[in-house]
Amino acid sequence: MRVKRFVAPTMQEAVERVRAEFGPEAIILQTRTYRRGLFGLFGPRRTEVLAAVDQRARREATSTQAPPAQAAPPADPASPWTANPLPPAAGGPPPASPPPGASPAVQERAALLGQQTSAQPAFPAGPTTSPQGPWGVPAAPAGWAANGHVQAPGMPAAGPEEAAPAVRVEVREAVPPPAGADPSWPPGLEKVYQRLVDRAVEPPFARQVVDGLVPLVAPGAQLPEERLFELARDHLAGLIPVSPSLRLGDGPRRVMVLVGPTGVGKTTSLAKLAAHYGLMAGHPVGLITFDTYRVGAAEQLRTYAEIIGLPMEVVYHPGELEATLNRMADRQLLLVDTAGRSPQDLMRLQEMRAYLRLLPDPEVYLVLSATVRYADMVRAVERFEPLGFRHLIITKVDETTAPGMLLNAVMFTGRPLAYISTGQDVPDDFEVADPDRVAAQLLEESHE
Repeated sequence: MRVKRFVAPTMQEAVERVRAEFGPEAIILQTRTYRRGLFGLFGPRRTEVLAAVDQRARREATSTQAPPAQAAPPADPASPWTANPLPPAAGGPPPASPPPGASPAVQERAALLGQQTSAQPAFPAGPTTSPQGPWGVPAAPAGWAANGHVQAPGMPAAGPEEAAPAVRVEVREAVPPPAGADPSWPPGLEKVYQRLVDRAVEPPFARQVVDGLVPLVAPGAQLPEERLFELARDHLAGLIPVSPSLRLGDGPRRVMVLVGPTGVGKTTSLAKLAAHYGLMAGHPVGLITFDTYRVGAAEQLRTYAEIIGLPMEVVYHPGELEATLNRMADRQLLLVDTAGRSPQDLMRLQEMRAYLRLLPDPEVYLVLSATVRYADMVRAVERFEPLGFRHLIITKVDETTAPGMLLNAVMFTGRPLAYISTGQDVPDDFEVADPDRVAAQLLEESHE
């Protein structure tokens, strides 16, 4: 196995370089987009692809050719069985004619075998241990007569006039509906349900989505799968509430507070918001942090503030907050970072409530990771509920192939989705939540 990193300005160029060097057998292990320069703010955008190829498999793929057709060995005159049990390959010689004097049933079956042989794909010839009859027909097991009927012990074999006509029966294995699907749904909706579950949407929420689709499908209608998923995307987008765009103008200043468990990316999300509204949109923005517990947290945010050119204050005690707010009286938007709290740390959560009570009309955003289990999300929501969060931010969507948390969090909390973080780049990998795009992500086919 050979592994190599390919870097290019765009994803398309990077993939072309992978194919040019590794060929079509290449396997892409990881991709990421980043910017060169300090904290990824000002450098050119680059795409990195980590790819691998099995060199032995590639050599075999390039050197393998179709094996030459093997001639069947001559039949043993003393035996009716041929040495090759498989039918001739497509385009090969037709099967031998039945011997003179064969019964009409045998002649009919031989003719049918010839018709089926012409439609069979080519197979390499090979030995077998199964006994074969003339012209490659498998030998009849004990208890079967020559006309294909079961011959009970002690009963005479049926004559040629009783031979049943040859019937080609196509047997299809019944595929049971996915677990949790409603058998009364119109055909095809079980695929929508299964797709949502595959994308880590909780089954009760997936059923709720599909139940809402039922009135949109006419009874007995057989819609193409593409049309069915188009209806599902439109319906699902209508179920995803999103927060209104943050508008900064002549009104009172806005105070955004980010809360959430440890390690979900609150500080990075705050830096992305600061870069967007302060650096790119040019609004007067100020940064405040209550995170004095995590080593280096305040220094990390201060570095971002210096790069963007924004004022930043560290508050060590609730009694210092009033003076801090007075120093930032000219800021139109205040972005407040908080310490990551374990949902089990009730004492620290109470301390955070004391800070929030001193802020003027704070808008609290709960930050959750798309990679956590549903049960952990539920526990975090229940613990942070007393802080009065009104909006959701989902991070690390790029780190999972099953972004069901985008829907699970919205439907469990009833809060709108405000922002989605899709990487570490500041400020690029951060977007305002769009219901149509979220619905498309949730119904996209997984490629793992």
